[in-house]
Amino acid sequence: MRGSKRLFLLSLLLILGLLLILSTGGCSKDGDDLSLLGDLPEGTEVPVELAIASEFALYRLEPVEIVPSIEHAPIAPDLSNVHVPMTLSAAQRERLAADGFVVSPGMQEKEFFTLYEKARYDNIPVFITSDSLLHVYHLLFSKTLRTAEAQYFYPLLKDLNQALAIELAGYYRDLES
Repeated sequence: MRGSKRLFLLSLLLILGLLLILSTGGCSKDGDDLSLLGDLPEGTEVPVELAIASEFALYRLEPVEIVPSIEHAPIAPDLSNVHVPMTLSAAQRERLAADGFVVSPGMQEKEFFTLYEKARYDNIPVFITSDSLLHVYHLLFSKTLRTAEAQYFYPLLKDLNQALAIELAGYYRDLES
């Protein structure tokens, strides 16, 4: 009974500590926080200075003095000097000729990596976007969280529930008498 009481008190202190920490945080009252932006009509542009003035995730713009420049041979309007390894619609071929690239719905795959793997084997250049990297991060985080829940949190919660049930049964017996 003594161990369960210590567990109960420790859990209670942990919960109270978390509540104290959460209650002391929050938005600033000096008008610099971005919670005010929630009242703006949809589609309103927010000045960069206001967007970066938040206390959360402060970001400072750094001057960039590099001028990007990539030179390539001009693309023929009929795409005769471009290897196109997939079927494109007429509109897509026009965009490819005009812009030098085209975004295509492509194949329906369950994961990004299968597309990249197929393109690598077929020697097709691929523009890797940040959403694919964020997706991989999400998958890794999700797996880590599932493992933590199954291996650590579930046993802890089971012990906590058991200790609370024992403690409450003691209180119930005390109230009955």
